[in-house]
Amino acid sequence: MTTDTTQPPVEAPTEAPETDVKSTLPTQAQNGEEQESVANGDQEVALEEQTFLLKVRLPDKLPAIKLYAHAHTIVQDVRQAVFDAPDVNGYTCFYLTFDGRRLSEYMELGDIEGFTPDSELVLAPDTYNDRELRVHLTRFREIMSNFGPQPASYGVDRGSSYLKYIDGREEYRADDAKGTKSKGKKQKSAIVTDGLHAFEEYDFTYGRSSLLSDYIPKGAGELETLAPLKSLGLSTWNPSTADRRSDGDLMYLRAVTLEAEVLHVTCCVSGFFVNSSTDEEFDPEPRAGKSWHEHNFAVTLSKASPLFAKRYSRLLQKVQTRNPLEYIATMAGAYPWAVRSPVHTADESRGLDAHLAATDLAEGFGSHDWNEELQSTRELPQGTAQESVMRDQALYRVHSDFVESATKGALAVLSGNAIPLNPQEPTTTQMFVYNNIFYSIGYDNREAFEYVGGDAAAHVAISKDVDGVKMLADLEIPGLCTLGTVVVDYMGQRVVAQSIIPGILTRSENPLVKYGSVDMGAEVASDPAFHALAETLANALHLSEHSVKDAQGAEHKLFTSVETKGIVGQDERKYFLDLYRLTPVDAEFLDEISSPEDSNEQAPQENAYPHRLVLLRPELLKHFYDHKVRAVMEEEAKKKEADMAAEEAADKGEESKDAAKAFADAKPAENGAAGEKSADSEAAEAKIPKIDLRWNPDAFTRVPTSDAPETVEAHKEQVREISKFLRTTTLNRLVVDCLYQNPPIDSETLVRRFHARGVNMRYIGKVMKLAEDLATDATAKSSHVPSAYFLKLCRQEMIARGAKHVLRALLKDTPSYLMRQAVARFFSCFFADNNIEFDVSSTNTIHSRIITKKHAFTTLTPQQVHESVRREVACRFRFAELPEKFWADRSLPLLRSICLKVGLQIEAVDYFAPQASPKPRFEPKHIIAHYPITKHHDPRAVLAEETLETAHISVTAQPALAVEIYTEACTVFEQTYGPVHPDTARAYTGLALAYHRAGDTEKALAVERKAVVVGERVLGLDSEEVMGWYMNLAYFEYLQASTVLAEFQKKATAETKMDKERRDRDIGVGRALKLMKHASKLWEKVCGGDRNLEGASTDTNISAMLSEVEQFATATRFLHRALETQSQIVGKSHQLTITTQEALVKLYLQQGDFHAAVSAQKAVCEFLRTRLPATDDRAITAEAILAGITERAVHEAKLAAASKAPKPKHQKQRQTLQQPQQRNGVQTVTPSAAPSSSQQSQGRSSAGRQSSARSEPSIEELLAFIGEKNSAPSSKKSRPKKSSSK
Repeated sequence: MTTDTTQPPVEAPTEAPETDVKSTLPTQAQNGEEQESVANGDQEVALEEQTFLLKVRLPDKLPAIKLYAHAHTIVQDVRQAVFDAPDVNGYTCFYLTFDGRRLSEYMELGDIEGFTPDSELVLAPDTYNDRELRVHLTRFREIMSNFGPQPASYGVDRGSSYLKYIDGREEYRADDAKGTKSKGKKQKSAIVTDGLHAFEEYDFTYGRSSLLSDYIPKGAGELETLAPLKSLGLSTWNPSTADRRSDGDLMYLRAVTLEAEVLHVTCCVSGFFVNSSTDEEFDPEPRAGKSWHEHNFAVTLSKASPLFAKRYSRLLQKVQTRNPLEYIATMAGAYPWAVRSPVHTADESRGLDAHLAATDLAEGFGSHDWNEELQSTRELPQGTAQESVMRDQALYRVHSDFVESATKGALAVLSGNAIPLNPQEPTTTQMFVYNNIFYSIGYDNREAFEYVGGDAAAHVAISKDVDGVKMLADLEIPGLCTLGTVVVDYMGQRVVAQSIIPGILTRSENPLVKYGSVDMGAEVASDPAFHALAETLANALHLSEHSVKDAQGAEHKLFTSVETKGIVGQDERKYFLDLYRLTPVDAEFLDEISSPEDSNEQAPQENAYPHRLVLLRPELLKHFYDHKVRAVMEEEAKKKEADMAAEEAADKGEESKDAAKAFADAKPAENGAAGEKSADSEAAEAKIPKIDLRWNPDAFTRVPTSDAPETVEAHKEQVREISKFLRTTTLNRLVVDCLYQNPPIDSETLVRRFHARGVNMRYIGKVMKLAEDLATDATAKSSHVPSAYFLKLCRQEMIARGAKHVLRALLKDTPSYLMRQAVARFFSCFFADNNIEFDVSSTNTIHSRIITKKHAFTTLTPQQVHESVRREVACRFRFAELPEKFWADRSLPLLRSICLKVGLQIEAVDYFAPQASPKPRFEPKHIIAHYPITKHHDPRAVLAEETLETAHISVTAQPALAVEIYTEACTVFEQTYGPVHPDTARAYTGLALAYHRAGDTEKALAVERKAVVVGERVLGLDSEEVMGWYMNLAYFEYLQASTVLAEFQKKATAETKMDKERRDRDIGVGRALKLMKHASKLWEKVCGGDRNLEGASTDTNISAMLSEVEQFATATRFLHRALETQSQIVGKSHQLTITTQEALVKLYLQQGDFHAAVSAQKAVCEFLRTRLPATDDRAITAEAILAGITERAVHEAKLAAASKAPKPKHQKQRQTLQQPQQRNGVQTVTPSAAPSSSQQSQGRSSAGRQSSARSEPSIEELLAFIGEKNSAPSSKKSRPKKSSSK
């Protein structure tokens, strides 16, 4: 049992955001000083317009809890915030009162009679029942485990975060929980600063990029627990008898204290007490004199056991220091693909946990009418901002519960725990109703896809149906309903779960289908009311009306595909379902995969494309419509310019006559005319033409039509034009985007890039060809194109998808208890050479007595697996140019991609370490778990998305305003989704960047930590977004440490000692380097050790941080690696490479290596000479820097030569008085130690000697000249951000 996840996890933050009535609970986005309640300001402001500080008083002399609220905050939200607060000491069963009156949980604060912003609510203990008892014991167990990871149903370590194990920094303090800020207390860091930086033993050769043993940080998942009890479990006297239940007994527990005393505790309606029972004799009466009857279980145990009281108090303190974002329950948690093998220990309390969870599940089973709950929440009013937020919040709650229940039911169906409705039929055609959800397995049950690919087409149609549900749900058309739909992939099977339309499972004389057809057009319905509703849908999706004929030849007008069905339920709602054909067919690709003899759309042949259900993506249709609109606007603009030119020519003669009059009339009305002109121009810009562009979803299908031949051809030509637009314009734009503007790093990002452009993944082979052609053309023109990494990534994605299909087919015929053996065998064969043979005995199992057939995985060989993958790649992506050992390149990223696509968790060990002799790289023990992959449509928080978009626009020009808008967006996202959600995490990182731009690095650092924690839990530990946020966090840590020292230096005098400040700076930079090392480590593993521009940007950022703490040698190596990467990818003459050269010059100067600085600066000057005229300021500055460095290098060389020559005795004595000074670890010469002009007179002219003696620049002078002295590296160079080769 878990607490509600859609509310903020704790009480009020330390800084209240200024929110309007849209906010129901405070955001956790800001950390700062506590603000005064708005109520203390203008007393005349109405209660409905105020955000105030609400105080809730607790019993037992506990400190009151404060949280921000307003008139529209409901009591239930206040109760949930109090429930989640650490300071409530385990109170879970309570109600809130005001002036002695019990408040309804669904009442708004503004509706309470006599309530003012200064009023207080009081927490009062309530009566326990079975449910409240389970909630209380569950919360007690969570505290006892320090909110450690709860055992998941499918996998391990779901929703984990590693941030606190990376830098060892506490993220949450007890002071924050009380709504106050610690005064003058600096937080101690657990970071180990010996050696200062994290890159001392770093491997610059990417040698560990293929290893997995260091993937998980040290100490991850090892929470410190104190074990206040020896054991806690259910008593053997359960369940309570009828007579005892009549007296209020609910449950009996058995606890063994640290004093070795056995306590039998009665859980009753009024609380908990120790009874007189023993293990042999039942006596329910309170123990004489030592029953300790309390409302809180922990209080009862504390009075019964002093050692429990002591340890439990310490445990509460530890709980309060944990960041609630690390453990708050969420349905959006991500499963890590690489984990440690779980260690199983004996714990009697887990039996209690299982009992509580099972009882909850049993009592809730079948109690939901999911369809009614989903439809009723969608119908909630949303006329105001507050109503919109409350509707989105309620809809997300119901949807999350539905997804969780649907996933459990799908696994019950696949495991045989659900009873089918039609048990006499074959397994593939069976249907199920489980927990009021309808289930069917993804096969062509009714032969509806016989002519487009059978089961393969049905598999695709189920996924496309979810896309159709998303399209209709986003339109929010009144009166149009869709079903709750979840697709679950598990053990190679695809199951679709749907809410049940009222009456659809019962026989009725009146047909429920009012629109479309259920038998592929044999009978077609076209109800006029449904047709009118479909017209509204068609106008939004640009669908054209078309005529179809049924088997009797009757004509029907439809807007949607004939396979899309409209049903009227017994609740009188109109439902659209089977929405996979809301987008038209990809005509050009259909022609490509169709052979001449296959023109009548027969089933595809072997080794052909698996199906003919090749549909266009909805994103592409939007891009195509926008493309047409832009073309119309450009044509209108050209026509308007031509008309204006003609009018000007015609009026040219009259202008001279009316010039004087026009001047006189225009002057007094100058301001008004200008305003009208501005308004007219804005109206013209805002006017976007509406074009009637529509497409027929039934074009290029077997649906009989009664439209005129020319109409049919026009429909086909329109659909074909979209397909051509995809294959020409869109694919070219995608290639340019991925190569130059926003290069993807991993497979998941690549897929998002494709889908955002509206490109199906079946085009990945063609995209590779376009990228190769672009690179070939660029090579012919002697320019560089960063295509190598992109081509490798595309090839990896094709291989991973091919392997996914092969592995799914393998698992489909494998029992779940042999899953680990099958997956281990597949991976061992996949990552092995063709000539390797494995011993089949490795697949033996203790279940041999029930295995009745020889499963396919037992005879797998590497050659079979490789040939199967090659066939899949050639078939699905039209690509047959895989290397001979395609599995050997980027092995670790390939393994990661397959695990994420199939839903596998493997042990984090070094699978690809060199082997002395060939042997299986994977064993069954390495396969930890297989979890279900779900696809569904999350409800949108429209108001929050619009607010976030506004913040994005204003962040550059108005950062202070952006902070306010981002804060409001965070508030709405927290209210809708809860704090642990991908969209909330993205809002957090946007707020952190806004704080940074506004100059508040401390708050940026605090908010970015939240983004990282939430991002790790819901996006994945090695997601590209999360790795970028880690780098942002490292930059903020580095900037904060450097800024504090710089501000102190400004106030310091010459005698001020800054050892402590420098030490604090070093600790902050060291923490930043730890974060950077973790991010770069994951980056290298995800990239497979391949070079890319993002990696080069990371190297330059690390170099800047290392140079700040004078680790110049390591900083130089990182810059050299970045320079080498950029030279290989974009060339030595690219601006990125030259920028790195300039950074290298500054780094050499800091070390005093003038000869190397000269070489680097020469490359900069050569680049500027070819790009800029000699009179340009940048070229002049670069030449001056080169001259100064060269002069200093020559001087240093002469000093070095002179130091090696033998000197007279008196000269040696003089040298001891003029020793060079140590500066940054490099010897430099002070002016007093420089040779005099008389000593320099040998071998050169007097004028030259004197000039050299006077003008030799020092290191400080050179650094000051190029803007580096006493200044931290600029954010532009240090801040991790997207690099572009453009």
